[in-house]
Amino acid sequence: MPIKQRAVHPDQKQERRQAILDAAWRLFQKKDYLQINMNDIAHATGLAKGTTYRYFETKEALFLALLQQQLELWVKSLELMLQKLPRQSDQLIQGVAESLANSFQDRPELMRLLAIWHVTLEQNIDYSSTRQFRAWLAARLLQTGAMIEIRLTFLAHGQGVTIILRTLMLAIGIQHMAAPPPVSRQVLASEPNMGIFHVPFRETLSQSLIDMLNGIANQ
Repeated sequence: MPIKQRAVHPDQKQERRQAILDAAWRLFQKKDYLQINMNDIAHATGLAKGTTYRYFETKEALFLALLQQQLELWVKSLELMLQKLPRQSDQLIQGVAESLANSFQDRPELMRLLAIWHVTLEQNIDYSSTRQFRAWLAARLLQTGAMIEIRLTFLAHGQGVTIILRTLMLAIGIQHMAAPPPVSRQVLASEPNMGIFHVPFRETLSQSLIDMLNGIANQ
């Protein structure tokens, strides 16, 4: 049954907004993005469809807000890993690279959101929503990037956030290879000469980052 009572106070509106996001997240864990519509989300939340559109003008805007929440959880996890690294060690490059790679562990839905970030989620939202998301992400990653610069002292000011952005780009690309569609997986499993296409995500990302960081350090 749809919820009849209208949210009036800011805390009520925030609670309702979060309920919509939570419902979308539960659905996304079970279905592909294209299989989900605003009717599904409204039904899962117990709200009228029109109510969901008062909080999110489009499905893309809703899932972009969901991406922001999941990126915040990812960044917090990464920062905890970085805090545990020693300030001085000859293994810091490997430590930072492995922290970045391990931060995606057990986050397959985040990887799926990242894969549709540019090609889908930012295709049907207004200027204000896009600017808010990008401004938040820039500020958040600059903060985490500074933590990387403290540990990798060969990095110039501002290079830490560049490392994180390159990590996201690498992660998206490697994930496409590491988790191919079902039909492709069947082909790879049935053909013995297809081994070159088996890509372990974490190991490949970690080694790519080590190579990149060593290249920067040796410049």
